[in-house]
Amino acid sequence: MRKKILAWVLFLACLFVLSLGSSRYVQVADRALLPARLLLLAGLSVLAAREWWRGRDDVRGAWASPRMDAGDRFLRRMRRWYYGDASGK
Repeated sequence: MRKKILAWVLFLACLFVLSLGSSRYVQVADRALLPARLLLLAGLSVLAAREWWRGRDDVRGAWASPRMDAGDRFLRRMRRWYYGDASGK
């Protein structure tokens, strides 16, 4: 039941954001949503680069064993959500 409610809330939020494009508030919506999108993109890019950098082994050029922390778990959850993978739960 909780997943259905969350799905409906996300659907209605997407419809609301899309409807802003056809209203008189389109410039306000653009100014508000563009920085939010760029911040999300920058944050995920930093986390992805951090994960790649932590996995390197500078001595041999091979990949070290993964060390899990909060950033790694967040990125793994985002990947599973994006690709629709239900494993790992």
